[in-house]
Amino acid sequence: MFSKSYNQGDKRSKQINTLKVFNENVYEKVPGEEYQVEPLAGDFIIFIKLPANFPDSKPSIIVVPAISHPWVDEKTGEVSNAPGVRNFSEHSDLGRVVHAIVRELTKRQQQIGTPVKQIATSPPSAPNTFGQIGQPNLNLADNEQSMLRSALSSLSVAQLQSLTESEDQCDEFLEQLPPIKILEDEIDRIIAENEQISKETLEREGRLQELKEKVQEKVARVQSLSNHYEELSISYQELSNKFMPSAIKESLHSAAHECDQRSDKIAEQFLEGEMDIDAFLSDYIDARKMGHSRRVKEEKLSKQLHDLEKASY
Repeated sequence: MFSKSYNQGDKRSKQINTLKVFNENVYEKVPGEEYQVEPLAGDFIIFIKLPANFPDSKPSIIVVPAISHPWVDEKTGEVSNAPGVRNFSEHSDLGRVVHAIVRELTKRQQQIGTPVKQIATSPPSAPNTFGQIGQPNLNLADNEQSMLRSALSSLSVAQLQSLTESEDQCDEFLEQLPPIKILEDEIDRIIAENEQISKETLEREGRLQELKEKVQEKVARVQSLSNHYEELSISYQELSNKFMPSAIKESLHSAAHECDQRSDKIAEQFLEGEMDIDAFLSDYIDARKMGHSRRVKEEKLSKQLHDLEKASY
């Protein structure tokens, strides 16, 4: 049922956390939406705006002031051509992407000798009211700085030069630092845990579907029983109306009247010579006897109903 390890909010929070981890001086402008990074080594400010469906959509990253660089639109200052921005996906790390941009723009400024900041520290459309998030984990503690110095001191001049010239080698070197490895291990652990949760959820999906089908079958059964109950209720009501004392009285009255009509018709047939006397006597007496019997029953029932009606008042 859940096809991804994190829901949208979890993935967004994870990306924001990487922004704090890999960059210095991160300020929050609008919680969960807009952030500001002020690099210590660069004379510029980075503004990050996260769209509603981030990280499924790319972030908007603007540098102020706009720096002359192939990655940057010199009119708007938007960093749109950086590899990390162009290829950004939910599997990218926002913090690393911004860190790579800061490093590249800082190096560019050092090459062209851009003067110290001379413009406002926020875009024209946004007030500079931020709450500082707190220094990221890469603002290393003393022991971590010692490990970093030790790692750098073990490199040759050629290797150090290679690190300054190759982003890939520099990233690879940073990934081997103990704090970064610890962070990576923790991220891998969390991802593995969420993948296991997702796997277990998918395994339960079959059982859930089975239970759902059983519930649907029971609902159909209940509906069928309900329809049958309605039919029986209608039949009961019809029988109840049919066998009510008042209905029986009316039936006896109608039956007695039919017997009278039948006896009158037999008499007419005899007078017209259509039947002999024996057949006449047999049929006529039976009809009159049945009519009399029904009329007596009708009168007796009428009396009983009358007595019951009187007793009820």
